[in-house]
Amino acid sequence: MLRWLILSTLLVTNVLASLLSEEQEDHDLWRRGGPAPVTAQSLYDKECVKDILILWDNSQSVGISSFQDRVVPFLKRLVNSAKLNVGAEGTHIGIISFSSDENTNTLLEIGEKTTPEKLTSFLDGLSYDELMGDWTYTGKAFQIANSTFKLRSPLNHRPEIADVILLFTDGEPRARTRRLIAEQQHLADVCSASLKTDKDVKIIGLAIGAERVLARFLPYIEMWSSEGSLFTAEVSKLDDVLDQLVADTCKPAGDCGCDEIILDTKYTKSGGMVTADWIQPTFTCTKNKPSYEVTITPQGAKPGKTLFGKGKHTVTYRFTYNDAGRTKTLDCPVSITVAECGCPSEQNTVEGVIGPNENTGLVKWNVPAPSCEARLIRPQLGGATVDMRRFGRGQHTVQYVYEHRNSRNTFQLTCDVKIRMEDCKCPVQRETVEGVIGPHQTTGVAKWKVPVPSCAAKLIKPRIFNTALIFNTKRFREGVHTEEYVYQHASGLQFTCGVNIKMNACRCPPTQTINGKVTPGSTQGSVSWMKPIPRPCAVTEDRRNPRRTRGSFAVGQHTLTYRYTYAKNSLHSFDMECQVNINIKGEFCGRTTYDRATHVCCCGKIHRKIPGYKCCGLEYYNTYKQECCNPERAVLASRGQCPETILFHL
Repeated sequence: MLRWLILSTLLVTNVLASLLSEEQEDHDLWRRGGPAPVTAQSLYDKECVKDILILWDNSQSVGISSFQDRVVPFLKRLVNSAKLNVGAEGTHIGIISFSSDENTNTLLEIGEKTTPEKLTSFLDGLSYDELMGDWTYTGKAFQIANSTFKLRSPLNHRPEIADVILLFTDGEPRARTRRLIAEQQHLADVCSASLKTDKDVKIIGLAIGAERVLARFLPYIEMWSSEGSLFTAEVSKLDDVLDQLVADTCKPAGDCGCDEIILDTKYTKSGGMVTADWIQPTFTCTKNKPSYEVTITPQGAKPGKTLFGKGKHTVTYRFTYNDAGRTKTLDCPVSITVAECGCPSEQNTVEGVIGPNENTGLVKWNVPAPSCEARLIRPQLGGATVDMRRFGRGQHTVQYVYEHRNSRNTFQLTCDVKIRMEDCKCPVQRETVEGVIGPHQTTGVAKWKVPVPSCAAKLIKPRIFNTALIFNTKRFREGVHTEEYVYQHASGLQFTCGVNIKMNACRCPPTQTINGKVTPGSTQGSVSWMKPIPRPCAVTEDRRNPRRTRGSFAVGQHTLTYRYTYAKNSLHSFDMECQVNINIKGEFCGRTTYDRATHVCCCGKIHRKIPGYKCCGLEYYNTYKQECCNPERAVLASRGQCPETILFHL
C-alpha cells in the first residue's frame, strides 16, 4: 500500500510538472547541442472530460502517518490537476474506499462535488480511523461500482460522458477466512467482467510492488482490468508508467489513435550525454485508415543518433490526416528520461566501535547500490548485499567499483563507504571499591559509581530502573566481590564493565593484656600500652578516651575502654569499643610491698634476702651463728645458748 501512495503522489505531481518542464528541457537540450525545440500538440484532448470512479485500497498497512502525509495530499493534488480538468463541465470524480467489510463503501458519489475547492475540503474532513480496516474487500468494491454504473457507458452519470474506473491496489483480496477470501475473488471476477463486457466501462488497473510481490497477485489485476490497461511499477521506476496512466485515462474517444512510447530510463555519468533507441509510434484507426503525413519534433531527432542530457525529453511524432474532409492532427510522443547514475547519498559514514581489550572492531553495512543497473566489479562479494570487516581506530574508506553497460553506453562508477571507528572502553578496568563491615555484623554497605563506557551504549544488565542514578549501593559479606555491567552498542557489540568490591571487617586489634608489678616500697605499679585503633577503617575517636598510653595502677585487674564512631556516609555508620586489660601484681609486707625474689618479710619488717638467714619475729638472723629462742618475741641467742626458761616456755 505504501508504494501505491508514493506512486499516487508522483502521479499528480509529475503530470502537473511535466508539461511545464518538457519545453524548457528541450530548450536546454538545444543549447547543449541537441535538436531544436518545437511545441507539439498534446496527446490528450484540449480538455479531459470523464466520469471517473476511483476504487481506493485503504487497508491497514497505510498507517495514520502515510494517510495524513501522503494519501490525502495526493487526492487533493489529483482533484486540482489541470489535466484531469475537474469541474462542473469537466471531469467528475467519485470515490469508493475498500478495506474490511464494514469500511468498504462509497465515500463520494460521482458529481456530488464538482469543484476542486469543494473536493479539497471534503478530503480534509476524512478520518483515517473511519476508513481503515484489517482486510481487503476488493470484490465488494467492484460490486458497489457495478451498482453505480447501472447502464452501458456512457449512459450513466452523464449520458454523453464515458465512464472510467481507476483501480489502485497493492495486493489480492484478503479476509478472515478462506471462504470469505474466495467470495471476494469471485465477486471481483463477476463484477469486473460485467462492467467491461456488458457495460463497456473501461477499467484501468495499477499493481504496485516488487517483481516477487507482483507475481503473487498480478494475475488477479490483469483479469479485472481492460485489455491493454494494466500497469505495474516498482517504487524506483514510477516515472516509467506515470504518463501512460494519465494518457490511458484521458485518451480522446476519436476513431484514430496511437500508443505513447515511454522508454526505460537511460543512465549516464554526471554531466554526460547518452543516445537512445526507439521505434516510431504506430498510427491506427478503428475505421478506414486515412493517408497521413509525419513530422518529428525536435527536428532531426533520430534513434541511436541524437544525444540527450539529464532530464525528461519528448520526441513527438505528429500525424496529419484527413477525416471526412477535415484535416486533423494526432501527436504521439516518445518519452525519454535520462538520469545520472550515482551512488546512494544516505550512506555517507558508518559508525563502528572497538570493544574493551580489543585493537579492532567488527562493523557491517549495506553495500552501496548505484541508482542504475550496474555490475559490481570489485570487491567480489558473490551477490551479497551486506559487507562486514574489522577495522582499527580512526577513519577508513571502502570502495565499490561498478560497471554500467548497455549497447551504446558503458561507464564505471565508484561508490565509497566511509568507516569511522571509535573506542568503546570502560572508564577503569576493574575499579576496586572498599567497603566496611561493622562489629558484630556479617555484612556491610558498599557504594560505588556505575561505570559508564566511553561510547554511547545501552545498559542491558543489571536493570537499573532509574538510569539517572550514577551510584549503586549493595550489602556484601567480608571478602572480594565483583559487580558486572553489561552494555550493548547500536552496532550490536556487547561488552562488560566490572567493579571489584573489597569488604573489610572493621575490628579492634587483639585485646592487649598488660602485666605489671609494684616495686618494693611502692603501692602502685607503672605500665604502658598501645592505643587500640580499629583497622582497616577510618573512625572518629571519642573525646573521652584516655589521652595517655601509660599510667600507675594498684595491684589487681583494670580495664581501659576506647570508644570510636564510623560514619563514612549516611548509608552506613556504627559505634564500637576497643579495650586494654591491665594486670598489676605485688606482695605486701605489712603496708609496704616487696619483692619476694630479693627480700623477705619478717613479721611486717622487710629484709634483703641473704642465704642462710631466717626470720625470728621481726629479726632476720644468721642460722649458722644464731638460733631463734622465741619467734614471737624475737629472742635470739648463739647456737645452743637459748635460756631454759625461754625454751620451756616455748
